[in-house]
Amino acid sequence: MAASIPQRLLLSRKYIHQSGLLKYLLKDVNGINRSLFAPFLRCLSISGLPHERCTLLVKSSATPVRYCSDTVRKEEPKIETTTEDDELYKSIEVRVKGHDEAVLNSYEKFVSMAAKELDITLDSVTKPKKHMKRLSLLKSRFIHKKHFVQYEIRTHYRVMLFKHLTGSTASVFLEYIQRNLPEGVAMKVTKCALEAMPEYIKPPSDADLDQLVTGLDKFKV
Repeated sequence: MAASIPQRLLLSRKYIHQSGLLKYLLKDVNGINRSLFAPFLRCLSISGLPHERCTLLVKSSATPVRYCSDTVRKEEPKIETTTEDDELYKSIEVRVKGHDEAVLNSYEKFVSMAAKELDITLDSVTKPKKHMKRLSLLKSRFIHKKHFVQYEIRTHYRVMLFKHLTGSTASVFLEYIQRNLPEGVAMKVTKCALEAMPEYIKPPSDADLDQLVTGLDKFKV
């Protein structure tokens, strides 16, 4: 019976009351295919026609009913702690190069402002000598040997030196400035890390120093 009824008519209150379909459903609950009529009964409860047997059918149907609420669960932020010691960098050198000097000047200002906001020590900014490559070619393909055209490729450089950074600060800062690197600009990063002295390297003892002094005295004239 439900298969021949259009879905649009099932959502109409007028059709439900005129056809007496609601009385038929409530008359014989046990004989109805609950999984088939679960969406219809759910529409009844939404359209303002609640009934005890309707709610029982909806609760016992195969399709689960999900109730929405306005409250949003807030998950607490997870803070990861590690026992490993952070790396220490004595200095980090950032070397950038490009063909447009105005772009390098703008990027240098951006990096210096980012370092100032993050309390990173920007020790110095140097401007090495630009590299120029000239190509002298004929103006025409194979004639007029006296007429040349000269092409010039200029490469400008900037070297920024940062001092006294930790490994976590350096990784975040470098990722930030690398993501905002302009087009046509290359970057090279050189890190100078501080490491502990190896165990096999130890200062000489007094006995070793005395032995070394006596050995040097033998070679004196």
